[in-house]
Amino acid sequence: MLQKVPNFLTLDVEEWFDAELPRRRLSEPFDEISSIEKQIDLYIDICNRYQIRSTCFVVGKLAEKKPHIVKKLHEHGHEIASHSYGHKLVYSMKPEEFKEDLHRSVSILEALTGEKIKGFRAPSWSVTSVIADWFYATLEGENLLYSSSVFPAKTFLYGMPGANSNIHKAAGSSIIEIPQQLANLGIIKTGIAGGTYLRLLPAPVVQAFIRMKNSQGKPVFIYLHPWELLYQKYPVQLSFTENIIQYYGVKRNAAKIGSICESFNIQLERMDEFISSFLAQNE
Repeated sequence: MLQKVPNFLTLDVEEWFDAELPRRRLSEPFDEISSIEKQIDLYIDICNRYQIRSTCFVVGKLAEKKPHIVKKLHEHGHEIASHSYGHKLVYSMKPEEFKEDLHRSVSILEALTGEKIKGFRAPSWSVTSVIADWFYATLEGENLLYSSSVFPAKTFLYGMPGANSNIHKAAGSSIIEIPQQLANLGIIKTGIAGGTYLRLLPAPVVQAFIRMKNSQGKPVFIYLHPWELLYQKYPVQLSFTENIIQYYGVKRNAAKIGSICESFNIQLERMDEFISSFLAQNE
């Protein structure tokens, strides 16, 4: 019998122009061109249909500009966690700059929800071994409990090759890291359950991956962005490869998520609830 292991549905609540590839091509954000309200409504509909309570990592500047989005997600039972204030790559920041950015984000989200923020996800998985010590120390200083920021392999955009792929307490810190689970394809490690990987792969492949990891006792998190749920052509010129990375499969992605949630019994819960039980079991 398959061991019951919790998995997580997570949403990185950010605008399309916060994503790394468009951001590199834009001289300024296109705030007036946004479908994020419709995208969030679609996400809530999917979660309600399958009775899912998820974890939503919210960019602080978006929460500041559109607080009703945060309040709506919170009212529907989703955990609100931090995705930074300005969606800057953590490894591009100095420790003091990151500290200020994190505090600003957490303060905004706590004011909107009336609850303690417990988790953080680095924009674009931008935590490296070089900055890990001060990164986790900063989270701890803000009284957070966990991070979900590590991609334990290297890509051209991000990654921490050789990082611990199990849920673990960060070295020298009280912070629990929930890293992304990867598939080992020979010498290559690749993501499966989120972002471009999720959009490229058929739902049965993603389902099989989750089953395999769960059979090993490893939780998996699915991760999405609002702009991956509702297709819109945005005013930015990307290369052929960048267009595939950014947009391929967006039109089918909402249906795919529904299929993954519906087709077999995966146990989905909020990350903060899991962390509470994890800490209780490991005291």
